[in-house]
Amino acid sequence: MVALLLGPDPRGNVECVVEWARDITEQKRAEQKLKALATTDSLTGLWNRRYFWVKVAQEIKRALRYGEIFSLLIFDIDDFKSINDTHGHAAGDTVLKHLAMIMKASFRHADFSGRLGGEEFGILLPDTGIDDAIVLAERLRLAIEKKPAVYKGTRIVFTASIGVAGYHQGIDRVDQLFFESDKALYRAKNGGKNRVQKTAPD
Repeated sequence: MVALLLGPDPRGNVECVVEWARDITEQKRAEQKLKALATTDSLTGLWNRRYFWVKVAQEIKRALRYGEIFSLLIFDIDDFKSINDTHGHAAGDTVLKHLAMIMKASFRHADFSGRLGGEEFGILLPDTGIDDAIVLAERLRLAIEKKPAVYKGTRIVFTASIGVAGYHQGIDRVDQLFFESDKALYRAKNGGKNRVQKTAPD
């Protein structure tokens, strides 16, 4: 509460105006918490699938309007079920969080990393052609292979298969680009896992 004294009026009476100032700090915190719940994955701290799709859609619009390039990585952990079966689901969660930390350390601030569900992840690479995206994907694959997670003193070595697709003319929807990335991921899985593949030419 803030009281302002305005001084005496012509009759000599003192005027006083009382203003109420409400602390909005808690309200802002609540709004930020709700936004985080709506946009981030609670386990890994990465963007969730819905928000990741929004960002890819925005990048497609930008590419259509300005002729920009970008690429999309879709990947998942190889044989993740066996990790859960062997070490337990808590260990599996540790692996997922460990992978998220590797992703955050491996890419630029402008890149956009998300958990798409289960053990599947995506990375949006603005201003990046497919050849450069393949180099970055291979760097990520090696980092995953060489940095095992640790759960209750046990090292858990795991690998990932990565599919890479680059934006090109003819793509104007998110599902089209995801489909191409998924095809590349399928090729990586069929090729023996723990590898990077790009979408095969038509």
